[in-house]
Amino acid sequence: MINNKTGIFIVLLFCMFAGAAKGERESSGFFRFVVMSDLNPGCGETSVTGDFKKTNDVVINKIKPSFILIAGDMIGVMKGDNCLPPSAYPKMWKSFFAEIERYYEAGIPVYISAGNHDAGYKDALGIYRAEWSDYQHKPLNTIGDFPLYYSFNIKNNHFISMPVYKLPVENEALVWLEQDLNQARKQYENVFVFQHVPVKGAGCKGEPGIGRTYAEMLKGKVGAVFTGHEHCYRDMDAFGVRQITGGPAGDPSPRGVNKDMNFLVVDVKGKNDFTVYPAVKKSGYLKTFEGKDIPIY
Repeated sequence: MINNKTGIFIVLLFCMFAGAAKGERESSGFFRFVVMSDLNPGCGETSVTGDFKKTNDVVINKIKPSFILIAGDMIGVMKGDNCLPPSAYPKMWKSFFAEIERYYEAGIPVYISAGNHDAGYKDALGIYRAEWSDYQHKPLNTIGDFPLYYSFNIKNNHFISMPVYKLPVENEALVWLEQDLNQARKQYENVFVFQHVPVKGAGCKGEPGIGRTYAEMLKGKVGAVFTGHEHCYRDMDAFGVRQITGGPAGDPSPRGVNKDMNFLVVDVKGKNDFTVYPAVKKSGYLKTFEGKDIPIY
């Protein structure tokens, strides 16, 4: 039985930890963002998946990021006898936009990077560009060629979206990347890149990734590259660059050793000081694969 004094102590202890967490979140350099990827429905589907909707419930109501990075595969453009033609792609985007409207209602903006199921098939790229160029919430604070390759700044941190939805990457985007990195590397506390296909294969799909030459462009200039595509979580070295692969967060087809749906929660505290939590479905997206609690502020 808990007596009155014990009960008061527990309440005070809880308030102390809650206050500390709130103070950390409200510190001048702190912010949180989420990286998610591989949200797409299956072949022949135009609606978003139920899993994606559940992911969003937790992100909006529990994780509460300042913004969201989507590392590709938002809709289900695919090849196959039962898959939908290009005329159906706008309907897919309409369903996706309707779902992510929930983010904007919660004051959470979204930044995107194209995946192979968004822009990698016939006619898909043109529709992708048109849909996002006309989107009512498209970000206005970007530099480059939105929605393909572009960058933006938040709290003295620099973010770069690269169009790695197919290989090889277009040379125009690589030239722009080099210029952007050279301008950014000494100006900002951290530089982050997000894209769909990994720099180096994460080992869950048997694909090699972009390769060493691309990594050399990033090496020593970025804090991390966030990727998707392989439907698994892995934090690894990719030719001298820290690569953190996550997902899927909507497509119910996880791979890898842990084999669970996931997205990444990133808490940034300062220069070269950030923590990445893979939020896994089996925990209600509130714990990591190792069972560590994700801080809730």
